[in-house]
Amino acid sequence: MSEHKNEDKKVVLSGIRATGNLHLGNYYGALSKFVRMQDDYDCRYFVADLHALTTHPDPGMLHENVKEILAEYLAAGLDPEKNIIYVQSDVPEIAEMYLLMNMHAGIGELMRTASFKDKARKALGITSDSDEIEREICGNQTNRQVNAGLLTYPTLMAVDILIHHADFVPVGKDQEQHLELTRRFGRRFNSFYKTDYFHDAVNFNFGGDAVKVPGLGGSGTMGESAPSPTKVPRCRIPSLRNRSAISSHSWSLCLLPTLSGISAAHTPTVRSATATSRSSLPRIY
Repeated sequence: MSEHKNEDKKVVLSGIRATGNLHLGNYYGALSKFVRMQDDYDCRYFVADLHALTTHPDPGMLHENVKEILAEYLAAGLDPEKNIIYVQSDVPEIAEMYLLMNMHAGIGELMRTASFKDKARKALGITSDSDEIEREICGNQTNRQVNAGLLTYPTLMAVDILIHHADFVPVGKDQEQHLELTRRFGRRFNSFYKTDYFHDAVNFNFGGDAVKVPGLGGSGTMGESAPSPTKVPRCRIPSLRNRSAISSHSWSLCLLPTLSGISAAHTPTVRSATATSRSSLPRIY
């Protein structure tokens, strides 16, 4: 990605999982910052459809969710003429680097992440905060419920950031531990291959503290998988179901070809993401 880097601006990288419509946690933790940063930074924002696979989404809805997030990016104020907006799975080098980076990530450090423990507890129906979650996960009846992709989620997030050589990553408080792991993995890669290829990325909150929006139950983080105590009417950003809220140019962006192979004839002329060329990566095998 370095060949596309604007030398006059710091690189910003962030994305949102394609698991459904955006909620307040997405807005306050990330999206509101995306919009504020787009005029002053070299911004690359993506739809994290590979990350969405870690929680077993409905295969029939995954592509629709990708289009929903793209539409809601635009409805919230992201300008495709100022930002690189792309779908994670459209960059195959991300999956390749994810495999290589997993060779430098320890199972222990991944299992100790707070987000993995929280999501594993939800998947297994565990209500206690005991640190014995590892024993529960390794039980004979639980292997089918907690997948390896959920465990290596921080590795994939690290690759998303490192492959762009990002300077800033606007994330919520619940993702700060993953950002620290990103710095650790980058330094480990540099040390192992005796190079200075990756640098440290930092959170960016315009001088404020990182935000964590609790779920409706008063604990945890707001998200699609968090149970709510009551049925609450949902406030949502205009999306594909309200085409009149989105301009014709923005609507065409939502037809970017992704997992379902939509015709390239629908692809608009906007800036697109191109991963770092293979020749610029240090030789590691």
